[in-house]
Amino acid sequence: MTRARRLILAGFAAISLMSSVAASFAQVPAPVPALPDSERRTSYQINASTCSCAVNFQIYGDSNDFQNWVEVWLNGVQVQFNDPTFGWTITSPSGSLGSIALPITNAVLTFNNPQTGTVQIVGARRPRRTSQFSENQGVSARNLNQVITDIVAMLREVWDKINDVTGRVIVGQPGETLPPLPQASARAGQFLCFNSSGQPTTCPIVSGSGTLQPGTGISLSGTSPTTISQNTTAGVGIAVAPSGSAEQISIANLNANSVWCNPTGSTAAPQQCLASIGGTRVITSATDTVQPSDCFKTLEISFSSGVEMETLPGPGGFVSGCPVWFVNTGTRGVGLVGFPSMPSLNQPILYPGQSLLVQNIGAAWTPVVVPGRYRVIGINVFVDNVNGCANSGTCSGLFADGLAAGVGAFASPNQALGFVYAQVDTIGSFPTILLTAGQSYAECDQIQGQLTGTNVGFINGNGSNWSTAGPGCASGAAALNIGDNAEWEISNITFFLSAANSFGVFIHQTGVVDILTGVHFTGSASNTTAFASDHGGFINVQSGSPMNITGTVSTFLSLGGGTQALLGVGLNFVGSASMTNFITINGAGAEVAVGLFGFTGTVPAGLMRDNCTGPSEISLNLQTLPGTAGTPAHGCQVF
Repeated sequence: MTRARRLILAGFAAISLMSSVAASFAQVPAPVPALPDSERRTSYQINASTCSCAVNFQIYGDSNDFQNWVEVWLNGVQVQFNDPTFGWTITSPSGSLGSIALPITNAVLTFNNPQTGTVQIVGARRPRRTSQFSENQGVSARNLNQVITDIVAMLREVWDKINDVTGRVIVGQPGETLPPLPQASARAGQFLCFNSSGQPTTCPIVSGSGTLQPGTGISLSGTSPTTISQNTTAGVGIAVAPSGSAEQISIANLNANSVWCNPTGSTAAPQQCLASIGGTRVITSATDTVQPSDCFKTLEISFSSGVEMETLPGPGGFVSGCPVWFVNTGTRGVGLVGFPSMPSLNQPILYPGQSLLVQNIGAAWTPVVVPGRYRVIGINVFVDNVNGCANSGTCSGLFADGLAAGVGAFASPNQALGFVYAQVDTIGSFPTILLTAGQSYAECDQIQGQLTGTNVGFINGNGSNWSTAGPGCASGAAALNIGDNAEWEISNITFFLSAANSFGVFIHQTGVVDILTGVHFTGSASNTTAFASDHGGFINVQSGSPMNITGTVSTFLSLGGGTQALLGVGLNFVGSASMTNFITINGAGAEVAVGLFGFTGTVPAGLMRDNCTGPSEISLNLQTLPGTAGTPAHGCQVF
């Protein structure tokens, strides 16, 4: 063998070896899977999404015209692949359609734009066979499986559509033959109905003096006009003549685009009601009463000169099901008289921006939509114990909304505090309770819990007096008792400690009080205290002007264990003021920090500066407190 021939044979051997190696690494298509006995449909629920949803059934479509392989339905409506809004496409991570092995088992549906709702992907392969097996040679089992399974998949899609139990088309009973419908031009604008033989056909839309068609429970005879063969009783809007076994019915002509009803609340002939049903009635008067003609209306209440009074009569004069909307577009509250009880309203007031829907259901007014909390930023709540109104509805029948001074203001601080806690959402702002200047209030109020929308409230006394000799006050009571998680800032009030053992401001556990400018104390009873706590809490005395102490105030600051207090303001002892103890601490862990502090006037004789009974601290910070230094016990330190 020549050298040249050996080289040629060696080359052929190398080529053959490379071919066999390449073939060993070529990807062999996976076997064709069996076709599941299940509907070829996949459903998804999407929200503002392009879906990117797996098709979840085998696709045998050749080429790349995916729109001929599946149907896509969105919210019960079939959408086309090339729709500018709802268009979609089918892809496969295995490669380009038309070039990857069939069946496609990982097809993905993607919308061109984000969609929301129910998506259904339904198999809908258009039958075709664009290529054949080569003749005079064998056919692989995989190729046969692919073709046969493709055919069965299409048959399954047709079966799911026409099956007489689960299908989506109208079919007749076995043995029946349904005729074709008339051509499109002949059936346009007509009803689909069934003729006397029960076969589907089309029926014209009857207008004018055409022949009546029989219905359930009625048999007809005669023509032009057809008469009803059973007695008919005349009623509102229907005239029957003549009387007898074969009566004729005539109905009066109606005006175009008209609505007829009975708006009177009693039996009456129908009236044209287009103007009275729906719409809005604007109310600008101080008092108003709901009328039967207000059914289906919105009552827009725009009264802003005080509290408007809206009266809802009993349901007897209103049609069954009558709904009435109330919307407050004014700047003051709306007092609700005769309205059903609503748990969301601690007092019957509809506040600005709120709305209410009531409906006559079962012969009773029923609240359908009720207002929640009064959401307002920077609310001022007014208190006037001379001109204000109590919750019960005094002041000539008006109600208190607390949104302005004078008539319509609340009658007491307790009423204002209850309103802010129960009905207001301050949306991150701070509510202010404004007492009327120069007035005197006598009550003891309990404040507890955090406000809705914020954690701090203000009480501005405007120079008023607050006595501990009124409702809720007894031995050991406080004008203001601030409890867990409540935080209030107080200004411009003189607390009059007129009851024995009473307190001006009392703090419990995690309560917080901040004393601003213009807070003073006076007293006339024994064993009284300006500021006190049982245990815990924070007392911040940071007024911009000195506090006046007049009369008898036995103790200025009495703290329980764990309380923290800041004294950042001076005192002014007016006249012959009497005080026994300046700071008293009962318990352990209390802390008093003294800021910029000074005092003027005549210091009461015998005043004890500090009297501790537990391991607590008083930090003077180089300041001087009035009175004689005590003898701390149990480790209480003064430094």
